[in-house]
Amino acid sequence: MQKSQQTLLASEGLESQAGDVLLLPIALLAFWTLAYDFVLVVRWPAETITWFFLVIAVPGFLLLRRLWKQTNAIPGKYYRFHVSHVLLLVLGIAYASTALFVRRPNQDDVFYFHRALYQLSALNQPIFLRQTGVDMDAAALSPVHLASSYEMLMAFLGHYLRIDPLYFTRSSAI
Repeated sequence: MQKSQQTLLASEGLESQAGDVLLLPIALLAFWTLAYDFVLVVRWPAETITWFFLVIAVPGFLLLRRLWKQTNAIPGKYYRFHVSHVLLLVLGIAYASTALFVRRPNQDDVFYFHRALYQLSALNQPIFLRQTGVDMDAAALSPVHLASSYEMLMAFLGHYLRIDPLYFTRSSAI
């Protein structure tokens, strides 16, 4: 009888929670980061980031889906909509819109975004490791920044969604 109680307690801990739905965007960003860092390290052309991301993300989500079904921990299964969520959505959109049109980029934003935007003109080249805003061989970017930068993600999303990448990357600085 004690063993059945332990099994019951263990299975209750694996049940889905309403906040588990946040695991989906976290997993997406993790798969993107893994693809970006891998392409960065092996020096493949930048255009392979998208394909490598899909090669990782599709099987990754299929494995996660299988795991979630086995453990009965499907993200968002017990999610309940509340009227306050509309207010939070409106406030979020209002803040993002205000920041998009009012906030001005500073010099280091231009420095990092230029590399991402310039990379779009050379997708068949490996990811640029150095400054692209000057005509001479300038210092390399920090390895920490290269590995944790999301300017490239925003530039690629703008490019593939047919939104001007300049405006799309600027909005990512919010």
